[in-house]
Amino acid sequence: MSENFNTNLIVDPPGPVKVKLFTVTNDQLIILEKIEKGSLMLRIALFLLGIAISQTISFYNLPQGADATLAIVFMSIGYSGGIVALIGWALSKSIAKEVIREIRNQPGNVADGSEKEKPGASQNGKSTKKQTASKKAESPA
Repeated sequence: MSENFNTNLIVDPPGPVKVKLFTVTNDQLIILEKIEKGSLMLRIALFLLGIAISQTISFYNLPQGADATLAIVFMSIGYSGGIVALIGWALSKSIAKEVIREIRNQPGNVADGSEKEKPGASQNGKSTKKQTASKKAESPA
């Protein structure tokens, strides 16, 4: 059994692919690895706050004279733990932004996204020296 492959589906990118390289120190890598736990902190915060909100709703719907000790315990744990986890997530997010900004602003890294082209640098792999020389020849002096 032979398989037919449609090669028309393979499409080259429309232009040159640009890759930006940034130098990163070992300390910055360690910080970024620790910050990766921030998304876990956000999930924990949402989980705990969800429990706290549901216990608050059930607390207000309890009949008169019912024991509400368990609902109050879950509410206090949920709200306090959720708020602490949200603060931890916000701090890790701000630290991550600071480290990334520091990496981008290091000497040798392009911070603003604009690349300075050297004279005679290539565009699409071809030298531009001939192009500038032909433009000078075409323009009236």
